[in-house]
Amino acid sequence: MTHILIAGPLQVVVALATAGTLTTWSFAWMNPCSDPNKAKVDERLLGKWVSQHRPLFNADKAPDPVIITIKKAGGDFPDGILEWSNGKNSSYFFSTPVKEEYYATFMRGRTVSPAKKWKDVAKQAKEEGYTILKYHIDGNELVTTSLDRAAVEQGRIRNFVKCTFKTERRKVGVGEFIPAREVIENHLRVTDTPANIRWYLGKYGASVFSQRQSYLREEPAKEK
Repeated sequence: MTHILIAGPLQVVVALATAGTLTTWSFAWMNPCSDPNKAKVDERLLGKWVSQHRPLFNADKAPDPVIITIKKAGGDFPDGILEWSNGKNSSYFFSTPVKEEYYATFMRGRTVSPAKKWKDVAKQAKEEGYTILKYHIDGNELVTTSLDRAAVEQGRIRNFVKCTFKTERRKVGVGEFIPAREVIENHLRVTDTPANIRWYLGKYGASVFSQRQSYLREEPAKEK
């Protein structure tokens, strides 16, 4: 049985359950795909967006939509850094065009609004890594696609770019009525250079990004 555990909107941890064993995968890009200090704002992203969901399994209705605001981070952040906020928490990212596609590189770690200082966000990303999403804007629809779990599991990343890979095993159990289960934790980290990451995205991005999320524009960014 496969479980996809959502750790916020940006990180997906995959868990594979078999009899007596739980296998998990965690993944991060340890370098961005371009220099955030030189990033340029993709003005099409600015404004408010409403998430679109389909009903899950046999549910009568879809989950409640989430309203996302994307704006320039401002403050002491580089000019190309954008803030993705749901009103309570914020994540920071920047856009990178690769051939004819666009990728958003999110700094790992979530902060409570208002923003931290840029040096704190950059330091946290250097330690925890980045999440890269592919995105496409068609009129008033924003579609993001995250990394396919199969690409992580099947080696379609670590066979082409430099990575570190570590497996840990441990036993977990809750109380005397729930038997201990072995947990196999796989940790994959891409450590290659930004240039090689861009090469990989340009060559294989279309085939390894497939987890789709759609947003409809609620209102454009206000002119200052």
